[in-house]
Amino acid sequence: MGWPIVGCYLAVGMAAASAGEPRPWMDSTKSPDERVALLLPELSVEEKVNQLLHAWATQHTDDIVRLYGNTSVGAMYLANLDANTTCDKIPKCRLAARNALQRTLIEGSAHGIPISFVSESLHSPMYRATWTPPSPCTKAVAAACPGLRGSACKSCVAKHSATITPECPTPGQIDAACGEATGEPLGTIFPMPAGQGASWNRSLVQAVAAAIATEVRASGADRGFSPELQVATDPRFGRTQENFGGDPYLVSELGVAATLGLHGGDATGPSGYLPNFNTTITSEAKHYVAYGFSDVDGAPADISIPTLYDVYLRPWKAYVAAGGRGAMAAHNSVNGRPCHSSKWLLTDVLRTELGCDKCLIGTDFRDIQLLSDMNTANTTRYPGLPPDTDASLQALAGGIDQDLGAYSFGSLLPASAAGLVPAPTAASPHGIDEAAANVLRAKFAAGLFDQPYTDPALLDVIDSDAHRALARTAVTDGATLLQNTGPVLPRTIDSLKSVAVVGPLAACATGESMPCAAQQAMAGGYFNTPADGQIITIADAFATRLPQGSVTVVVDTGTADGVAAAAAAAKAAGLAVVVVGDTAGSCGESDDRMELDLIGNQLDLLAAVLATGTPTLTVLIHGRPATFGGSPNAKWAGGSNQLLMAGAGGHAVLSIWRPGQEGGDAVVDMVLGLVQPGGRLAQPWPRSVGYVHSRVAPWWNLHQGDYDWGNTFPQAGVPDKPWALADGEPWSPLFCFGHGVTYSNYTFTGMTVSGSLRAGQSGVGSAIAVPPTGTITVTVTVKDGQGFQPEGATVVQVYAAPLSASRTGQVRYKKMLVGFTKARIAASGATAVDVEVHASDLGHTVYDPMAAGADNHPWVVESGEYRLLACRSECDCQIDATITVE
Repeated sequence: MGWPIVGCYLAVGMAAASAGEPRPWMDSTKSPDERVALLLPELSVEEKVNQLLHAWATQHTDDIVRLYGNTSVGAMYLANLDANTTCDKIPKCRLAARNALQRTLIEGSAHGIPISFVSESLHSPMYRATWTPPSPCTKAVAAACPGLRGSACKSCVAKHSATITPECPTPGQIDAACGEATGEPLGTIFPMPAGQGASWNRSLVQAVAAAIATEVRASGADRGFSPELQVATDPRFGRTQENFGGDPYLVSELGVAATLGLHGGDATGPSGYLPNFNTTITSEAKHYVAYGFSDVDGAPADISIPTLYDVYLRPWKAYVAAGGRGAMAAHNSVNGRPCHSSKWLLTDVLRTELGCDKCLIGTDFRDIQLLSDMNTANTTRYPGLPPDTDASLQALAGGIDQDLGAYSFGSLLPASAAGLVPAPTAASPHGIDEAAANVLRAKFAAGLFDQPYTDPALLDVIDSDAHRALARTAVTDGATLLQNTGPVLPRTIDSLKSVAVVGPLAACATGESMPCAAQQAMAGGYFNTPADGQIITIADAFATRLPQGSVTVVVDTGTADGVAAAAAAAKAAGLAVVVVGDTAGSCGESDDRMELDLIGNQLDLLAAVLATGTPTLTVLIHGRPATFGGSPNAKWAGGSNQLLMAGAGGHAVLSIWRPGQEGGDAVVDMVLGLVQPGGRLAQPWPRSVGYVHSRVAPWWNLHQGDYDWGNTFPQAGVPDKPWALADGEPWSPLFCFGHGVTYSNYTFTGMTVSGSLRAGQSGVGSAIAVPPTGTITVTVTVKDGQGFQPEGATVVQVYAAPLSASRTGQVRYKKMLVGFTKARIAASGATAVDVEVHASDLGHTVYDPMAAGADNHPWVVESGEYRLLACRSECDCQIDATITVE
């Protein structure tokens, strides 16, 4: 890789250094805010504007040096770092290229400003571009072997070696050109957030985020696109898999845990230094706000103000309070205002109300240009200036700091020269200086000025034994056993004389390129191309760990003949494992759906296997809840979702979401009873697509006065009457929020409440009074009636139901999740589990359209009586106590 102009900029930097110009902003004893105040006045408008640019797909290493070598630039997506084909998958080689580019920019810019390298960090580092311009080797292979991948491609290459070998002198280049996964692991692939959310485990989520941060930093990046703070309220949305769940309290708690993990436990926020420049990264949470409210990626979100604040903004409030440092604006509009230009959303709400005033707020990819598509910006408004000028001025004034893709904000330089960038005012406080300050502050705080180069020794942490073990724990802790009729699970090795593992996601098909469809489905989205053997499929895990010859695998089940072959294998086996769900192409970014039934002929496959009478385990590898013939008119006997009830030999259903690289072995661990499935649903599971945006969704919570679906909690004198719809379907989820089965049988046998009491009150009991800012400890006694070994864990979920009439005149929720604790339960005896509840979480947003500003939507904790319910799921509450808020 030639760098023809690096020497020119290196000379400039050396000349600047030799001049001995003082650089007081390099004093690391000063705070990031103080250092920004010293540097910003020294910068030209061009230098400031270039800090607002985040280079992307069209700007690789040589482009960066050519365009920004004497000013530096705000950020670069690490995946765009040019590395030749031979070392593209070798971390040390790529890291050397990263450090070289950093040195070139620091020494070539007049003020020594480093570039920020950014990586995906949702559930794995991702910094390898999959769309790098094709190498000569790739071009030669494509010309000789068009359309071929994997082993077929390599066989073709061997036949055309005379013409291909000169362009592909090494086996690694041929592997890369044929799409094979080779080289070293580039990052541990943990479960996607949907799987982590199902764990209901704050400490686990924090540990996973901390591990990801260490790998991202070791890879050379200092900022990551996470945590994901969306509340999953429409499962048709393809990015449901990226969310922690569908309840705002749960998402808030797990979002805080992830934030603390990325920041090394630090909660000081943007103005404080990250505690360790080798292991922590700057968070850029996404997508702000109400992204995925509707069915299609980027669809408008038309939401009432109370719902916007109670549901979609609540995780953002918690994130800022936990020291959140950045945000990515969402593609969509909210109540007619594009997220990328709305001063109301970006400045008035996020920066001012929620307190993220010094956060770095970036765009999503190319979304400033999207303002013109939305017809809120005019590409011809300023003749003679770039077409994105109007959109850029709107985004800047709204509160955007950095343009992901660097497609639009470059227009701010000529716009400033033309006098079109207004000086900040109290009414419109955000301009070029403010945006540049936020970008520079993040760089100072992340240590880029003090420690700009990444030590290759840090790479040892990537895909380490400790991280692989954590990833495996994360799978089992979030794996949710939806049902276990029979019971089918667990099994001993001695009982598994023959196992049929069937389905399109069970294993890699013969001749598939790597990663194959099953591996991609397990990994989900946003991960580096895995190394050989990094992702073990479920069939491979069974074949490796069970006696030789005991496992039969059928992957090609997309035809009637394939289904028949799978059924035959199942009939001859003692256990059938059907691996179905979402491919990487049926659920992911821009992969939205209008149906929730398992796609293709997977339901036919499941029906055929269940009809054999063989005990069956259905393993769902998926990114959204799936239905099983979710209609009263479904062709299978009995109607809606009756396939769940089929199977004379018993039917277990295990949801593992996108489990990542350790999913295969984790499933075998659970089947053999070496560990219990620990997950609970983090969103309600609809019976059909018709339940989306109904009273059981987008947020599972009913309001007071709504018909209750029954079995939620008893009320004296009120009969429990489940409500049915006109088509005969029950008005309830298929599986309730918080549901999950274990091999143990946990029951709640006692409950006490204690905590902040009013003056003069004493004692611990089941009825206390607390102030609206008080803290309550709910202690629940849990017993395992099964005595299963090894011991498992349960989630004690605490919900609050207001009993007194509202004093604000606004209808409140029937009950809300206000606390939870994941705890291991002793196999014998009783275990006391404490759940902390903050009285402030009993509140709700009261909207007054006649009031001004923030005064028209205060968060109010109403005085009166509340019932606290200790539950195994939202619709399985076992014990309760009453408190009074004064």
